[in-house]
Amino acid sequence: LSVIPTASWISEDTPSDRQSVTTGSVTFSYYGLEVKIAQTLLSEYTSIDAFEREFARLAVEAMTNAKEIAIFNGSGSGQPTGILKTTGVNETTLTAANFVKYDKLFEAVGKLPVGYRAGAEFAMASATWDKIVGMVDTAGQPVARVNYGLGETTRSLFGYPVNLVEEDRIKGIDTATADTDYIVVLGQFNKYAINSNGNLGVYKYRDEDKNQDVTKALEFLDGKVLDAKAFLRIKLAAAGK
Repeated sequence: LSVIPTASWISEDTPSDRQSVTTGSVTFSYYGLEVKIAQTLLSEYTSIDAFEREFARLAVEAMTNAKEIAIFNGSGSGQPTGILKTTGVNETTLTAANFVKYDKLFEAVGKLPVGYRAGAEFAMASATWDKIVGMVDTAGQPVARVNYGLGETTRSLFGYPVNLVEEDRIKGIDTATADTDYIVVLGQFNKYAINSNGNLGVYKYRDEDKNQDVTKALEFLDGKVLDAKAFLRIKLAAAGK
């Protein structure tokens, strides 16, 4: 392999008549997600079976990674629209100081409408979760040891499961920019839909200049929030707010 692959969103100069499909009031476009891996001609003849197995693994990992990033941060232009970019989503703010205060955090989480709390889950960076686990009460005792709903083993907060994500999905509280970045998402993630044309194509072509055969995987899909009220975003606020 010449590089560790990453998947990227691509566009076409001229959209086809089948560029979008409408279901109810939600319109999905088809954006191309592509990953390429180059193989030298010499290695092709000595390890083609191994290459094909490795290509499948790396392509799936790269495309899954790109999709996950888009689910949270996708701009909606040439790629899916992420939860953090969707208009109409419930949101609130917390300073770093208030984030580790039980009552302030509990109040913020309560901004998710009651009707959407069943089945809701958290998503946050590991560094943010570590701040919660280290939360102490007024006596200086760890809240996680004396209060129901906080636990390192099960990773739950106020009864909601907690999913840890990489910081290219959601910024950690220590690296987030105040008044700009979101640090927590709570919601019903089944209310986010990925719509694909159902076909993942694999293509191969030869780069004569580099003496490489290039294998690429290509899929067309879109993703959107189906119900904005099913999610709550918590943004890091500047100190003093």
